[in-house]
Amino acid sequence: MATVSIVKRLKPTEFEQVRQMVKEAIDLLGGPKQFINQGDTVLIKPCLLLPLDPERAVTTHPLVLQSVVDVIKCETKAGRVLVGDIPRLKLRARDVMKATGIEDAAKKAGAEVVYMDEEEQVEVAVPNGVVLDKTKLPKTVLEVDKIIYVPKLKTHYITKISCAIKAAHGLQSTDERAKYHREDLHHKLVDLLRVVKPSLCVVDALVAMEGQGPVYGDPVELNTIVAGDDPVAVDAVCAYMLGFDPLDIPTTRIAYSDGLGEADLRNIVIKGVEIGRVRRPIRKCDHNIEGVHPKIETFVGGTCVGCLTSSRGFIDGIIKRGWIDELEKITIITGMDIHFGHEPTGEIIFVLGDCAKAYGNKGIFIPGCIPFDSWTLGFEILEKYLKEKRAKRLDGP
Repeated sequence: MATVSIVKRLKPTEFEQVRQMVKEAIDLLGGPKQFINQGDTVLIKPCLLLPLDPERAVTTHPLVLQSVVDVIKCETKAGRVLVGDIPRLKLRARDVMKATGIEDAAKKAGAEVVYMDEEEQVEVAVPNGVVLDKTKLPKTVLEVDKIIYVPKLKTHYITKISCAIKAAHGLQSTDERAKYHREDLHHKLVDLLRVVKPSLCVVDALVAMEGQGPVYGDPVELNTIVAGDDPVAVDAVCAYMLGFDPLDIPTTRIAYSDGLGEADLRNIVIKGVEIGRVRRPIRKCDHNIEGVHPKIETFVGGTCVGCLTSSRGFIDGIIKRGWIDELEKITIITGMDIHFGHEPTGEIIFVLGDCAKAYGNKGIFIPGCIPFDSWTLGFEILEKYLKEKRAKRLDGP
C-alpha cells in the first residue's frame, strides 16, 4: 500500500516553522534516509513557471524549497544537492529563479543551482508510451541518483489540478512541452512518469491556488504540507483535499489504470492529520471562453482544449491586469469552421491558433498549436495598443 503524510499548522510564516512541517512530513514516511542514500546526487525540483512573487501561489514558495533542501542536507549523507527547473514561455531559468526567490533559498540551504534550460537536452526512449515514444530531457535529470519534486498545489485549465504528476512538465524545454498540450497532455504527463520517477514528492500546499490556475487563479490558505514517494497517491490525496474525486483527475486515473501508482484512497495509508480535517473544496478552473465578460466578444468553432485554454488564459490575463476596463470591446476568434452570425465588433481583434488561420485577415493572427505566444506577444500587442489609446486621450481631439 502507498503511504502519504499530511502535516498542517496554523499559518506558518517563518523558515523554522515550515522546516519543522517538512521534516515531520518526511519523518512520517520513515525519514529522509529512507529515500536518499549516502553519496547520492539529488535534484530537487520546485515549480518555477513564471517570474512572479511567491505570494501569488503560482510557484513553489522559497521557504518550502529551502526547508526541503535543508532537511536533505542536514539529515542525510547525500553528496551533491542540486535545485533546478525549466520555466515556460521560453523564459530563462536563471531569471525566474532569481525573481521567485528560489535561487536565494536554494543557496541559503547549501544547494547548487542548475539552469537546466541551458543544458544539453538528451533524447531518451519512453517505454510503453502512449503519446511519446521518445522525448528530450536535460542532462542533469539523467545523471542524478535521486529526484525530489516540490510542486505547488494548484488548479489547472487542462489537468484540473497541478501537483506531483504534472511536475515532470517542468523538466522539458518549452518546445518539447508545447508539442502535446491539448487533450493529449494527460497521456504525455503519464508517459513522462514512465521515464522520470521521483524518489519523493513534497507538496507546497501552504497557500494553494483555486479558480483559474495555473496562473490567474486566487491564493487560498491551506497551511499544509503533503509528502509521499508515489506521485499518483500524492495527487489522489491532494485532489481529494481540494474537493475532487481523485479519479476525476485524468492524469491520476490514467497512471492508476496503467499500474504506475495507487489512486484508491482505501489503499493509501495516510499518516499525520486525518484527511477530512484538511479537505477544503475549492473553486474549479473553467477553460471555456464564452460569456466570461460583457466586453469580450468570442467566436469559437471546432476548437480543441489547447486553443481554448490558451485563449482563456489570455482573457484571464487581460481581466487580471485591469486592461478590460480600458477597452470598449475586444474580440477573440479561435478554432476552425467558425460561423459568423455577424462580423466581429471589437476595437481590437485577436485570431488565435493555427486552426483559425483562415480568419487571420479579421484581426491580429497569433499562430501555434497551441498558440503559446498569445500569453507573450498577445499581451505585448495589447499593452502597446492601450498605451497609444491613453496617449490619444491625453492629447485630446
